[in-house]
Amino acid sequence: PRYFAKSKLFSQIYPIWAAVTQRKRDIVIVSATEAIAKEQLMYIKQQFEGNQKLIANVGDQRTDKWTEDEIRLKNGARIRAKGRFFQLRGLHPDSVILDDIEGDRLDSELQQDKLDDWFDTVLMGALAPSDQCIVVGTVIHPNSFMRRFEGRLGWIQRTYRALDEQGRSIWETRWPTQTLLEIRSRNEMAFEQEYMNNPLRSGETLFREEWLALRVPFPPPKTELVYTAVDPAISKSDTADETAIVTFGVVGPNIYELETKH
Repeated sequence: PRYFAKSKLFSQIYPIWAAVTQRKRDIVIVSATEAIAKEQLMYIKQQFEGNQKLIANVGDQRTDKWTEDEIRLKNGARIRAKGRFFQLRGLHPDSVILDDIEGDRLDSELQQDKLDDWFDTVLMGALAPSDQCIVVGTVIHPNSFMRRFEGRLGWIQRTYRALDEQGRSIWETRWPTQTLLEIRSRNEMAFEQEYMNNPLRSGETLFREEWLALRVPFPPPKTELVYTAVDPAISKSDTADETAIVTFGVVGPNIYELETKH
């Protein structure tokens, strides 16, 4: 869930541990934007610079390579910060951590396809079987990358929800059960998305997935009423949805898609 220290654990504490123990030699932290990834690396740098307990255990690990997007330790380990879609040409990481690479909103279909293609071909194609890839995030939409990622073969997967099956908080000291119940009472759908990894539950959405059928029958029967709906694009950005024009016909309780342009 959001606010349950995913980034703290996987993008801040784990890279420090992996680097100082030399379990990993070349770590790349990847976020939705390079700026966010740099914030994670800034925390790591601050620990090496001012955490006296860490310094007492591993010594001063700072080197001349100590920038906002890359640091190199005296033991030879390296940690870098990148935004999604970064190019791996010339890089040879043995650990890549993808942390909330979708951001706070669902990408357009074009960007979703681009993300899937980048992950499968550019990223996974560059990693050796012995290398590590950690994917961390919140399921923000039924069609989000994290939801589509579920069920992939060869991955160890874990899904955590703020409330367990008994309705108790999984982190009582930080998020008491009563606090979570109060948040849920204010906006249950938002709570399901942000805290339960269960966005837009089928029973509460306007159009349920089980209502949809792929062009059955086609061509559709003679319709009683015909409507056309237009959803204009709000910008020309690559991340924006395209303009969509849909004409559909109504026959009793059924709605048939007659023509779609975008």
